Amino acid sequence: QTFHAHRLILKVCAPDLALLCVDSGVKTRSRASISPSPTQVSIEAEPDAFSLFLDYVYGKETTSFDWETHAGSVLELANKYNVPTLKVEAEVRYVEHFKFTVNNVIEQILYADAMECPLLREASMNFILSPDNFKGVVSCKAFREDLLQAKH
Repeated sequence: QTFHAHRLILKVCAPDLALLCVDSGVKTRSRASISPSPTQVSIEAEPDAFSLFLDYVYGKETTSFDWETHAGSVLELANKYNVPTLKVEAEVRYVEHFKFTVNNVIEQILYADAMECPLLREASMNFILSPDNFKGVVSCKAFREDLLQAKH
């Protein structure tokens, strides 16, 4: 899928994405006007998530976004392309919609550490420390293998 964006808007709102759109040269139409040549960049992302990302960059309200489906992908895009306000928004939505279980909470806490997501880390810890969940979490395979190996 093809998305169109203006480099100046990306430079201000998504600086790391803008760096991918380096001019390959400029075409001079006259001495008075210089028109930048279009740049095509290939982005590895779900098209719907990238569309949400660009909508945010362009100032669209986030209330109509399908956060339940795309919060994780948008969180990764915002982190990758240095859009901290969207990263926080996506993290909040991700935590709101994520269904923690004793089998997936360790993966989430490791993900939170890797992505520097304090809200996700806190939600994961709250789930783990809940009296109903603690024994199940510490006895699951992910706790014994993934979390303990991550410390080394």
